[in-house]
Amino acid sequence: MYKVKRGNVWYARHDLPEALRPHFGGRARLQAKLGKSERGVRDGEGSVERKYLALKIIWDRQIAEAEGRSTESIIETAEFIRALLERAVSEQEKRAILGLLRDELSERQAAGIERAGGNYLNLEHAKAFDASPEGQKLSQAWGIAQGKFTKIDAHIEPWIASLKRDKDRTKKMKRSTVEGFAKEYLYIEEITRRNIQMWVNKFYAIDDLERPSVDRKLSELRSFRGYCEREGLADVEYNPFKDIKHAKLRKSGEAREAFSSAQVLQLRHEAEKQGKKAVANAIWLGMYTGARLGEICALQAGHVFANYIQIEGGKTRSARRQIPIHPVLAPVLKKIVKASKGGYLIESSAENQYGDRSPAISKAFAHLCDSMGFGREYVFHSIRATFMTELSKAGVEDIPIQILVGHAVNSTMRKHYVKHTEISAKMKIIMKLRYSER
Repeated sequence: MYKVKRGNVWYARHDLPEALRPHFGGRARLQAKLGKSERGVRDGEGSVERKYLALKIIWDRQIAEAEGRSTESIIETAEFIRALLERAVSEQEKRAILGLLRDELSERQAAGIERAGGNYLNLEHAKAFDASPEGQKLSQAWGIAQGKFTKIDAHIEPWIASLKRDKDRTKKMKRSTVEGFAKEYLYIEEITRRNIQMWVNKFYAIDDLERPSVDRKLSELRSFRGYCEREGLADVEYNPFKDIKHAKLRKSGEAREAFSSAQVLQLRHEAEKQGKKAVANAIWLGMYTGARLGEICALQAGHVFANYIQIEGGKTRSARRQIPIHPVLAPVLKKIVKASKGGYLIESSAENQYGDRSPAISKAFAHLCDSMGFGREYVFHSIRATFMTELSKAGVEDIPIQILVGHAVNSTMRKHYVKHTEISAKMKIIMKLRYSER
């Protein structure tokens, strides 16, 4: 990008690579009038220069998006601003670039306060917003733009290279664990107690991992953060792994029991009768998908397609899967999606301190079971067991059922039953599911 002067008027120009020209109406160059030279103001100063810098930021963003580099989220915008700052050639240009981000953050803050029913001019309302997750994300964006946050993925390979005594297989496992964490939390500064706890919760609630597997993953993430401490990238005084809670292990004799077909229907009817809409909807989805409660509570309208539901969030290939929509569920699901207004399918205003939405539904379901006389061995996961039991009674083999509910299946068996991973084959299986009052 450069400036040219015609007579007494300055213009900004940016020559476009041929591959990007279709995104700009076939133009070979972007051009805009900056204004006339100002008397008493040296070139490179004044309103002409300010317009030039503002235009440079706008054009750089348009070119980034044309190249497929998204700048939609505030974090992506902050990363983009950070890259611009690194290329800036003067302090004036840096101030102009940061000013653009400051304006955008202010607009987002004001919009967030108004969405919450507050007034952005009220100091107390502003403080409350700044303490919220959305407000903290804006604060993080400001730090990212100024280079105060360090990306995890930039230091994974140096860490792996430092593990001189580890075998290749061990290194591969460690790399996979930290890369998995980095998919959810991009920066070293996000390796916090709260985020680690949320990460651990998902292993138990969604992936059904056992304690030894979770302990191994924690050890591997701890190893990476230890490397970061030694390299001066993390605070040695802060231990984010302290007091991490694990899911309670069931005692002997407390195995989960499956509901009978009739009992599941009774539960659903009672939930509807008591006006527990969220619980009733969760039961509907559990009955006809076999999904875990954590998976159900994480479902949003965007996960529902014409003939299947997309389950996301699991860290294994088996957990991430497509479940066909049973004809009995279809009309109910349509109403649930419509009522969600594009958000979560299961309404749950209560999140625990780690952002998990399922405990509130689990607690409400437990109260429902108590009111109907069911013992402690019956939990929401019992519906998942009923789903598998009913399919087995309908003549479906064990491995296709395991694939459908997202259980891990060894590679040899999965290859043998590869056709059962296709949505058409899954639909034939799901069609065999019947619930009876008897």
